[in-house]
Amino acid sequence: MPTVVDADGLWFAQQQPLAFAGAHSTVLTPNAPELARLKEALGKLESTRLRMRDMQLWLDAAAAEGTALPASLDAVLVSYALNGVAVLAKGPTDTAVLVQGGDSLTLTWAEVATEGSPRRCGGQGDVLAGSLGTFLSWAHMAPKADKSGWDTISTHDSPERIVAAMCGASMLTRTAARLAFAQAGRSTTTPDILGQLGSAFQELFENKID
Repeated sequence: MPTVVDADGLWFAQQQPLAFAGAHSTVLTPNAPELARLKEALGKLESTRLRMRDMQLWLDAAAAEGTALPASLDAVLVSYALNGVAVLAKGPTDTAVLVQGGDSLTLTWAEVATEGSPRRCGGQGDVLAGSLGTFLSWAHMAPKADKSGWDTISTHDSPERIVAAMCGASMLTRTAARLAFAQAGRSTTTPDILGQLGSAFQELFENKID
């Protein structure tokens, strides 16, 4: 099932770095300090330290070839170290990353720079986590396309859909925060952002698909 790991869940991940390893459809939502602490914790374990070293070599080679890479390379290292756990790294630009290994390594990523609020209030991360849970559920339950047409029963947690869910939640939260700040200014609180989710969703997504 889709899982969002935020707040104390991220603290637990720092204490037990392998707790979520290989948990597909799981998304970690760290801010910059949380991501740094998680990377440090993974670096203390031999297995994950070696995986991050291999990933760093791959990134160096990709950069030398001129391949476009996300700004948050730490998110890439953490995703690969945890064997396919997705990472939504929060910051001035949010970075959505999912690395999958196997016969060939696949890096799926996107960055969200949608305008948000100039003031980040406490609890905004909770809005993002809740929105992400909704988008992941939609991605999980949406029909998948195959050669025979639309399969309305099977779920399809593809890397592209998971990254799209992360981007959708990020865009929604940022837009709601912008709308809330336009009304409440520096007194904006989380309930103000919640009150703008409907307007933000309509602005971003409704009536966009034929």
